[in-house]
Amino acid sequence: YVQGLNFVAAFALSELEGDEELAFALVVRLLHSPRLKLRGLYTRGLPYVRVATLVLESLVREQLPHVADHFARVGIDCVLLFELYFTLFTIALPTQLCRAVWDEVLEGGWPALFSTVIALLAHLSDSGLLLGRDFHGSVMALKAYNNSRLAVVYGEAVPSSSAASAVASAAASAATAA
Repeated sequence: YVQGLNFVAAFALSELEGDEELAFALVVRLLHSPRLKLRGLYTRGLPYVRVATLVLESLVREQLPHVADHFARVGIDCVLLFELYFTLFTIALPTQLCRAVWDEVLEGGWPALFSTVIALLAHLSDSGLLLGRDFHGSVMALKAYNNSRLAVVYGEAVPSSSAASAVASAAASAATAA
């Protein structure tokens, strides 16, 4: 058991209208799919975490160099973003958007996971909620993905449609590319 798997199971149970058998089957499929290989996030030693962190760091450097520079400047490691993977975005995104991301992840696997994180980082950067902050402020921005949490933390509304479309289109393009 790893912190976060409970969110995955709860989301599956909720989306399948309380059908425990189907929810269990979905979680097992997520964990044991040879294409998704999500089990490596939850097994002893967390073998996929380091590899996926290196891939994500490379993607951030390539696609969002200003964010990579900011992370380096304030001392943030991409491993801090792994609660997104452990929970498959269930704590970060509104339910409707999380459904869309799950569809893309089931279809496209890890590329969809990475593209979704990149889209979230781009949104935080473009909206001014990430860059220019110190370590603590940056971590607060990274931990406050959900629009309602962003509004509470920063006292400002983040337009959900722009975040939703950025994440959905990134996840869709990742699935297409995979």
